[in-house]
Amino acid sequence: MGLASSYGIVRRHQGDISVESREERGSTFTVRFPAAHKPTSSSPELNAQRVAFKPRILVVDDVEPLVALLKEALVQYGEKIFTASSGNVAVELFKRNPVDLVIYDLGMEGMNGWQVGEAIKDYSEKKGIRKPIFILLTGWAGQVHQQNNLSASGVDAIVEKPVDIPTLLTVVQELADMRHRGVAG
Repeated sequence: MGLASSYGIVRRHQGDISVESREERGSTFTVRFPAAHKPTSSSPELNAQRVAFKPRILVVDDVEPLVALLKEALVQYGEKIFTASSGNVAVELFKRNPVDLVIYDLGMEGMNGWQVGEAIKDYSEKKGIRKPIFILLTGWAGQVHQQNNLSASGVDAIVEKPVDIPTLLTVVQELADMRHRGVAG
């Protein structure tokens, strides 16, 4: 992860990064965060009630430990979890398997999140099937505000990394509720 991305993530969590460099000795980066407070209402038991349906989920990221973490965190909420590490594999998995929810890393090589969202949207329209809910994950600060790209690309929401599972589940449920009410595709 680049220093700019790291700095953005740390700052969003009210932290700070400092660096000390010495010639021929290298650099030491120090990351500091404020003390954590115990959450009062965001326990896994409560979050399980937030997702009122069991979606078939496609999780795509080129960082295998993150894919494994997301799969482990979402397994109790999904009917089935598919995983992929590239856009091409993700699109092929989608074409062969009914999927209700796609969680995709924005900054992947080959096909980025915008391109895969558009490919899935176009395929869904061509086949006359409902487009799955499509959520982009990004560690790039500022991407969350790219609302003008959303509808054209088939992306329904952007969630910042590091991924907070309760927040992700809330976004999924809000999008599912909107879809149920006929507000979203």
